[in-house]
Amino acid sequence: MTELLDSPSSETDEEEETRELVIDIEPPPRSSELINEEERKRVFFEKIKAGDIASVRKIIKKYPSYCTTKDEFERYPIVTALIDDGGEDMMRLLIRSCPESLHFKTPSGETLLHWSLRQEKWNCFSLLCKTHHRRKDRHILDMPARQTGETYREIAVQRRFLKPCDKVGRSTTRTISNVSEENSARTPNEPTVWSAALTMMVLIAGGSFAAPLSYHGLYPVLAADQGKIVNLSMHDLFTYPSAIMDGFLFFTTITVAFISAMLGILVAVCMIFRRREWGTALAVFTFFVITSMLVSFCSTLNKLFPRVVRIDGVHVEFPGGVRIDGVHVEFPGGVRIDGVHVEFPAGSVLVFYSVYVIILASTLALIAQRIRGAL
Repeated sequence: MTELLDSPSSETDEEEETRELVIDIEPPPRSSELINEEERKRVFFEKIKAGDIASVRKIIKKYPSYCTTKDEFERYPIVTALIDDGGEDMMRLLIRSCPESLHFKTPSGETLLHWSLRQEKWNCFSLLCKTHHRRKDRHILDMPARQTGETYREIAVQRRFLKPCDKVGRSTTRTISNVSEENSARTPNEPTVWSAALTMMVLIAGGSFAAPLSYHGLYPVLAADQGKIVNLSMHDLFTYPSAIMDGFLFFTTITVAFISAMLGILVAVCMIFRRREWGTALAVFTFFVITSMLVSFCSTLNKLFPRVVRIDGVHVEFPGGVRIDGVHVEFPGGVRIDGVHVEFPAGSVLVFYSVYVIILASTLALIAQRIRGAL
């Protein structure tokens, strides 16, 4: 029995057990395939940091699982793109390749939405905000920040970055109207209701005043017949100040009515397509409707002013100008003045006409710009 225990076979068994124990403790040698895999991942994250979209797209196409892997800092690819300024296009590529990456968090435990907002990554924040809204990720949108417990809307209000927040949450961001110059430069500026309306009204007023001047100034040159009585009861602009008011109110009424109709159509289009600018368009539309009513009221009051009832003759001389003889003015109550003579240079016709064309073109261009901005 003692001889069996001390046999060479028992020594061999002990050596084998020792060898197996060493194998279990020591790590296995790294294969070349494992080394290549880690190298590819390292290159993948470097390309993300560099913003090389073409290379990242090729790697993702061949190795889709890389979108959910982590780097040496325990960061996902989309987190690396956000933190290391990979760019908005890089984030868009990663989101499209792996939509679940939107729910990844930074190593500190913050969502991408909170982190981009806190670090003032405005373009990336806008992209994330719109994407979450389109996907209806209410859980992410309403999630409070890990450090402060604030929602992204509250942080946005504090940072005075309001533009992307209007895409999702309007209740809190609508209360602030001042936006910092830096953020305003990064987002399209929206003209206020009253600045747009005031600009239009200035151009309309100028155009309405220039239109009758140019038209009535050009009419006698073309239609006057020297030596005959010409009835210019509708074209008496240059003969009495009340006629200027008539022409101004007439053209202003037509212009304001036309713009009101166009704005009404704009409001309807914005409401049909549920554009958020319909409130602005409705406010401007209301402003012009009220203005049209005031103009009509002023036109009624203008009837109390003196009016030109007849002109005996219009004499046209080149290059001297135009002379109007025998102007008959009638005042309220039956008082009449006859024999008024009026002269004005012919060059003023071209001046007034040019001013009118410029102002009218500016008005139409401004209206087109506002409509395009609202749509």
